[in-house]
Amino acid sequence: MAVDEKYIEEVKNEEEFDDIMAELGLDGEFQQVGNGINLEGYDITNLRDMYAGDICNGRPIISDVYEVEFTDKKTGDTIINHKIDLVLLDDDEYNKEASVFTCNLNSDNIDFDKNIVKDVYNASGLYALAMGFAELKAKGISKSFNHLKSVGYKKLQKDAEKYEDLTVEVIEKKMTIKGEENYYNAFKIVDGVLKE
Repeated sequence: MAVDEKYIEEVKNEEEFDDIMAELGLDGEFQQVGNGINLEGYDITNLRDMYAGDICNGRPIISDVYEVEFTDKKTGDTIINHKIDLVLLDDDEYNKEASVFTCNLNSDNIDFDKNIVKDVYNASGLYALAMGFAELKAKGISKSFNHLKSVGYKKLQKDAEKYEDLTVEVIEKKMTIKGEENYYNAFKIVDGVLKE
């Protein structure tokens, strides 16, 4: 059985994490995994701690791909998942805030030599990220696609660098696991201001 990483990511506390991990037969440690972006001095809010309808603004940075490891309790095998983060930095003089939007990646579809992720579907955070930037360039383009053959994550990093400010809205999505409906936070890019 494949583990739906989105379900794990949206866990809000260690108790929920332990319950879900036990249910899935996995052993892991609840912790915030570093994405390589220095957020020292920032108040950090992760997507899982936001609410549908929340609007976040800030200077966008996209992390490199990073790994999160879990141990399968049944087999003892180490499972490596990959993620990439969109971070919005609000450098207000009195209140520095960082909003972190984590995108789970299908580890089997990453080509590290080419810096791409293959077969990206519209339910994924990476799709929301890639098509969000596409929508800023050509409104309505995402209505034409529900699957991308590949997404270049280094290209997305360069796209993000072109913006001095990005506006992201938190949206709620539904998924069914073992016949039970579960809701989780997702995001969409709604506006951006290019650097001059």
